[in-house]
Amino acid sequence: MAFRSLVVVPRSHTDGTFQRLDGSLGSTAKTAVRNPSLVSRAVQLDPRPRPSHPHESALVVWDSRTVHQGHTSSTLPTSARAPVWDPPVFAPKFFNTGDNWRAFLKEEGYAVLSDILPGDAVAEALKLLLEDLQMLSPELRSLDEVREHHLPRSAAANDLRSGAGLCHGNFAWFLRCRPEVTRLFEAMFELPEGAPLIGSVDVVALAPPGSSKTAGKQWLHLDYTPPQGTIWQACLQLFPRTEKLGSRWERIALMICKAPAAWAAPSVPRMLLAACVTGSASRATAGVTLGKLHREARETLAARLLPELTVAPQASAQASPPQSDVDRLRLLTAQEAARRYSAERLQALLPPCRARYVSPEGVFPKVAHNPAKERAARPRASALASARLEVRSPPAGRFMSLLRPAPAPDLGLSGGTERTELEKRAQAKDGRLSSCKRSLVEDPDEESLMSLLFKRRCLDCDVSSVITV
Repeated sequence: MAFRSLVVVPRSHTDGTFQRLDGSLGSTAKTAVRNPSLVSRAVQLDPRPRPSHPHESALVVWDSRTVHQGHTSSTLPTSARAPVWDPPVFAPKFFNTGDNWRAFLKEEGYAVLSDILPGDAVAEALKLLLEDLQMLSPELRSLDEVREHHLPRSAAANDLRSGAGLCHGNFAWFLRCRPEVTRLFEAMFELPEGAPLIGSVDVVALAPPGSSKTAGKQWLHLDYTPPQGTIWQACLQLFPRTEKLGSRWERIALMICKAPAAWAAPSVPRMLLAACVTGSASRATAGVTLGKLHREARETLAARLLPELTVAPQASAQASPPQSDVDRLRLLTAQEAARRYSAERLQALLPPCRARYVSPEGVFPKVAHNPAKERAARPRASALASARLEVRSPPAGRFMSLLRPAPAPDLGLSGGTERTELEKRAQAKDGRLSSCKRSLVEDPDEESLMSLLFKRRCLDCDVSSVITV
């Protein structure tokens, strides 16, 4: 049965290859490898479970200076344009998290850790993947029914999916936020637990049965390596136990990269936060250090996942024009969202786990205020939007928040004096709230919507429910 996994050239990170390849230092583009002697050393890692070592998950980690690529091992016919290339399949040594895997990683340039997730977490991740895909194709009943046409097209004709918002579905975020993964990256960087790391919002690797139509081709390469030091990439792969759960898939995985927050350029938190709000995929090493994003392939699906926001659940947007302000906000490009909104505002829109993942507290750069630039980036901003008030909760996808006054504080008054004071405050609050709602109706763009919600704290209100508009 065909399977897809990582191909590496062992020890290519320390044998001078990285230094010899033109463009590897300082370039953010992939550096192709064509040296026949290097190509002949390539092996395809087989992380699948075997009778002597059953497991449900594996984390394949490699040094960014290690020559690598993804590859499908199968007996498929050769493409006329791409001659067959089939490196030998290699059964790697499996490490547990308590083993001395870091020494192996340093020496060989890669390591494979098995069962880093408990079984119930793997089952939950697969459940979330099916739910994500059902939002794009409601007819699906199990992962075994998924085929290539149910997924967004890959930009490089492989299983790396950056489109349709899948890289910001609940499946991807469930795996990204696992503490087991974070601790492994802390160990790689020799950082204490809880040290600020910025994580990539990279692609999902999804290859359902029958995805590979032709044999693979050689595209060994190096990704960007930052000047600050060694950085690692990882592929967290799941291995379902039954066909219904996806055991016939060629790969179910998520690409992950992390870097110390101090390594990130000043623009990185803002760009990655914008990617989280708009459902865009970042690159790996260049994503966490420079804020670089993937270019999405042309959409082939009729629907797109809209990321979960603070009070907006994950939703599916059809090809028709968006019906709400929040939908329009989530359908912006990441670049457009980053131009319109500050990092603090974008962070406020995201669930805490997601916001902390790409923007640990205390890493926002001090950016000079430029009113002319902001006016150019926000041509539709209303008077309410310009208020710049700081409350951080958006409404749900096709709904408007119903604001209810929060319980009044104890004023330390008694009898009629207390009631009179509370009534005066309630009347003043209702008047300001009505003004905000009128402004939203008169100027119903996503900027005024956000500002209304940001003003909520100043009105001492909280979101209690939603109503259809």
